[in-house]
Amino acid sequence: MACVLRRSRHEVTLWAREPEVVESINARHVNELFLSSVPLFRFVSINFITQDDQSGFDVAMNEQKTRARASWKGSGDKSVQEIYGRIASDLQTTFRGYEALTLEARIAPKFYRRTPIVTLSDSSKRDLVEDLGFADRMVHVVPPGIDPRFTPGGVRSDRPLVVAVGRLVPVKRFEVLIPILVELKRRVPDLEAVIVGEGYRREDLEAMVAEAGAQEWLTLPGRIGDDALVDLYRRAWVLASVSSGEGWGMTITEAAACATPAVATRITGHVDAIVEGTTGLLGDGPDEVTDALERVLRDPDLRRRLSDAAQRHAERFTWDATALGTLSVLAADAVRRRGPAAT
Repeated sequence: MACVLRRSRHEVTLWAREPEVVESINARHVNELFLSSVPLFRFVSINFITQDDQSGFDVAMNEQKTRARASWKGSGDKSVQEIYGRIASDLQTTFRGYEALTLEARIAPKFYRRTPIVTLSDSSKRDLVEDLGFADRMVHVVPPGIDPRFTPGGVRSDRPLVVAVGRLVPVKRFEVLIPILVELKRRVPDLEAVIVGEGYRREDLEAMVAEAGAQEWLTLPGRIGDDALVDLYRRAWVLASVSSGEGWGMTITEAAACATPAVATRITGHVDAIVEGTTGLLGDGPDEVTDALERVLRDPDLRRRLSDAAQRHAERFTWDATALGTLSVLAADAVRRRGPAAT
């Protein structure tokens, strides 16, 4: 998105812990402070940018993605917050869940009550407004873009292939997906499955696969390259996601762009990424997800219809559109802060 804004002749500076210079974008190192010694905030890092660093900028945008992170704005409050998902989602199933929920529901809204919020989906906006108390008028929905490399092509696997992609962490609930796949294998004997990603739950998940005796047909290859991921999406018959919380569900849309439909849990984010019954199927629990996966694998006409619709639906999600939508929020906030004279 920063590259799109830069090509539109806007000056863009990217702060990151490990900044890279691309397309003439200014890149600077962000200061980060970990609060591991403070009990309530032992999983929090604070990013801060000094007033000198922010001087001369109309708007600062802080990107926040499903981890407890605060940003200190050194030049007043000229900021737009971009939220991809609920802060506590990754931690709600662990011992840190209460602390994450406290930070998310009680502390963060107070800091950002005057800050425009950009989020990815209508369902995420409902969460932010109804559950966390953000003002409806301050929350703007701008759907994500996907990389143009995700396109149809190649050859489908000659055996039923289910693919799942994501970090191996509790919120993705791969410990729920593995039993679903084991049951699905009982119903569809020639099934193969691949779970792509890395994370601290790897050993636990590998143990589950071994205990089920599924090593021959259910693999966890870890993180794979971009080209390999595109090829896997193209070969898959269906993508599966059983996350407990998402801002959108990017793997669903990436797979859709490769003409692969999805079956997923009916949660925030997924209900926006999937047009139910048209680009994929949703389920309210493991049994429904298992049944939906079986339907897609066994019914070639359904699978073809979902695949075609998924590809057409994914074409609307471009980084140009995302950058334009975000820029509209940025520009409106910059004008508001400058006052009537700016118009």
